[in-house]
Amino acid sequence: MNLNGDAANCDAISFYLNKSGIGSTVVDYRLGQTWSPDADFIVVGHGSMAAWNSLTDLKPVIAKFLLAARDNGALVLLVSSAISELADSLGLHVQFAEIERQSKFTHTEFENQKIVGYLNSDRNLPLFERQNGFWLTSLHGPLVAKNPQLLETWFSTVAVLDDQLQDAVNSARDLAIALADE
Repeated sequence: MNLNGDAANCDAISFYLNKSGIGSTVVDYRLGQTWSPDADFIVVGHGSMAAWNSLTDLKPVIAKFLLAARDNGALVLLVSSAISELADSLGLHVQFAEIERQSKFTHTEFENQKIVGYLNSDRNLPLFERQNGFWLTSLHGPLVAKNPQLLETWFSTVAVLDDQLQDAVNSARDLAIALADE
């Protein structure tokens, strides 16, 4: 889903990886397609309640796919409503309640990093955290473009990086920070 431009996270990661010489391919999965758990990075963006309601019967299939991808080493980012809609199926411990809609730019701290983004939610979901091998955020923006330092954090969790890949990740991060400052 891509209600608040969350798919742009994939574009930002792809841009950074391509600029650093690693290369990448972005695949936009649609209903009815065969999903492969071989991806390195998966974003499940925010969607409307109507969209999630139309997927009620598919939530167990989506959860099975995401669990398999995570177990296969993929980094999985769930954004806003994707957290609340898939939490139970993914074994996440997320307690939330309906609140008055918040629509504002905000920030949070994660492992001594300031994470900034746009909060647009009527649920008190985590601003940014890692749980059970999944990354959870209620921040839009897109998150990666506003927080290029996350690249190193994320890619270091996917695998033990060899020197060449670590150099490429560092180059991508440095380029992202330089572009964000422009």
